[in-house]
Amino acid sequence: MKSYLALAALAAVSMAAPAPAPAPAPIPAPNPQVDSVGEWYVKREPQVDSVGEWYVKRNPQVDSVGKWYVKREPQVDSVGEWYVKRNPQVDSVGKWYVKREPQVDSVGEWYVKREPQVDSVGKW
Repeated sequence: MKSYLALAALAAVSMAAPAPAPAPAPIPAPNPQVDSVGEWYVKREPQVDSVGEWYVKRNPQVDSVGKWYVKREPQVDSVGEWYVKRNPQVDSVGKWYVKREPQVDSVGEWYVKREPQVDSVGKW
């Protein structure tokens, strides 16, 4: 009798419906602030990233080689890079006057609106 009850209990347990699988995590809605690979905010505030990169306000589009359009604020980043809108004077190491536009040329370089002068060797 004991073995019959044990066998009946075992059969009842094995015939019970399996526990329902947990529901899959919901797919997050598209966030217009993050790009398609979870990289930078599409529109970043004018602060520097963790490796001292540029201050950017990125537009939600990229140039022809997948780089970002940026519009930098008129201040220099933490590693002494360029002002995007420089005042009509040269920085402490004689760098260029630039007014960079928020678009990129065909190889990902910057368009610049330079003041009507060049450096001593005629570079950009």
